[in-house]
Amino acid sequence: MNEDKKKYQIELSLIEGVGDVIGKKLLAFTGSAKAVFFAQRNELEKIEGIGKVQCEDAPLNFFYKGDIDWNKDKFISIVGTRKASSFGKQFMNELVKELAPYNPVIVSGLAS
Repeated sequence: MNEDKKKYQIELSLIEGVGDVIGKKLLAFTGSAKAVFFAQRNELEKIEGIGKVQCEDAPLNFFYKGDIDWNKDKFISIVGTRKASSFGKQFMNELVKELAPYNPVIVSGLAS
């Protein structure tokens, strides 16, 4: 294996959220680890398990509190756990503070 190929193979394995299954799908779709890094996002989203995820058991209704502008272009959904760790709570507080300047609508299940 040449050095260039090794470099991209290692870089692919270091991407958070890319394990063996997704990594193999990316390689099969693009042909090489290097090609993964130069592929267009919309092309990669065609791979099952990458991009938008459909939730089969999504709730039938959404309830909201406050005044929501449904025409906003920035919505973010936060999915968590009912028993968040102190690290998880701290991380989410920091994330929401960083998102605040963009004024997004934040959708959450409101787990405690």
